Amino acid sequence: MSKIIYERILEVLEKDDNAVIATVVFSHGSAPRDAMAKMLIFEDGTTFDTIGGGKVELYVMNEAKKIIGTGKSKMLEYDLTSAPGGIGMACGGRMKIFIEDVNKMEKVIMFGGGHIAVPLVNMAKELEFDVTVVDDRADFANKKRFKNADKIINKDFIKAFDELKIDKRTYIVIASYSHKTDMDILRKCLEYEPKYLGMIGSKRKTKLVFDTLLKEGFSKSKLSKVKSPIGIPIDAETPAEIAVSILAEVVKIRCG
Repeated sequence: MSKIIYERILEVLEKDDNAVIATVVFSHGSAPRDAMAKMLIFEDGTTFDTIGGGKVELYVMNEAKKIIGTGKSKMLEYDLTSAPGGIGMACGGRMKIFIEDVNKMEKVIMFGGGHIAVPLVNMAKELEFDVTVVDDRADFANKKRFKNADKIINKDFIKAFDELKIDKRTYIVIASYSHKTDMDILRKCLEYEPKYLGMIGSKRKTKLVFDTLLKEGFSKSKLSKVKSPIGIPIDAETPAEIAVSILAEVVKIRCG
């Protein structure tokens, strides 16, 4: 087997791209590829290498679209014959194909480098998240303050989105220094579909922000996906307790 496909997998991981790898784990009869044949399927629908072409490859690509960027995996089984339940390929045979999301690392993006962010970042790393901190204040976005963060972006919050890859593996926590800034960040986040989107604040603040966004044209169904007030209610008061509350909600969603 060519090592090139493994080099391509490394490229996906290094660039934080999304891709699914399909591996033939069982091949019987005159199936087009033997066990261990692999194919990479990218987010734009392009592929690298092949697991046999034809209908079976098309079916696998369609299934790959469902899990790409989710960190999930799935076992597929196909009867390639024209028998009832078969997919009618001329070659015949049977195949089992395992598909898995290549980039399984889930990400926490922390908008705001204040008091809550410090314990939250440290705990998120303990939970094996890739963590990014964004803040437009140099005193609050630096490696000395967040030595465990994987990435620190010190620039305007909205401009920082150019450096962020938000997908179905992303958990977003909004806790900046003002209600207006939080709303600006939330407004931008609503353009994406992260796995989790939470904004810190009281019920009163949440209502004010949501009422404003509803008037701007955002739908109730879109806003209903925002966790605010953020976190599991545990009567948290200190920054560390609030961080525990938020990450407990994040872990609950991660674990399904």
